[in-house]
Amino acid sequence: MSNQKKESTKKKVLNRELANIDLNDINAQLLPEEDSPSLKESNAYRSAGVFMKSIADEAWSWRESLQEGFQPSIVALLDGGIQIDVQKLSQVSFHGIRIEGTIGGNPCVMFSHQANVQILCHAIEIKKDIPARSIGFIWPDKEIKI
Repeated sequence: MSNQKKESTKKKVLNRELANIDLNDINAQLLPEEDSPSLKESNAYRSAGVFMKSIADEAWSWRESLQEGFQPSIVALLDGGIQIDVQKLSQVSFHGIRIEGTIGGNPCVMFSHQANVQILCHAIEIKKDIPARSIGFIWPDKEIKI
C-alpha cells in the first residue's frame, strides 16, 4: 500500500473517531477570573516602558561593576547606521521611544519604535576636566538617572 493510501486511511479512521465524540462529554477547565491576567497585564511586558526599565536596571548594575574612573555610556544604533550618543531615553507611546542625545557632537532627538533600535552600553573613562555624565531613563511611573 502506498504512503498516500495509508495517510488517507488514517485520516478516515480519525474522522470517524472524532465524529463519535459527544461534545457534552468534554469538560473545559477554566481558570478563575481572578487568576487570569487582563489583556493589559498580559501585554504589559511588551511595552517600551518595560524596555526602558530593563535597560536602566542593566546599566545601573553594570555601573556598579565597572572599575573606578569609568562610567557607562549608551549608544542607540538605528537603521541606516545612525548612531546616537544617548543622554535620555523616554517612553512616548506603548511601543515608541524618544532618544535624546547627540550625533557628531550636535544635539538631536529621534522617535522610534522600540523594535527598530539596538542599544549598546560601553564604558568610557571619566576625565578630570569633564564632569561625569548621567543618562536619563523615563517611563510612565518613574524617571531615573544613571
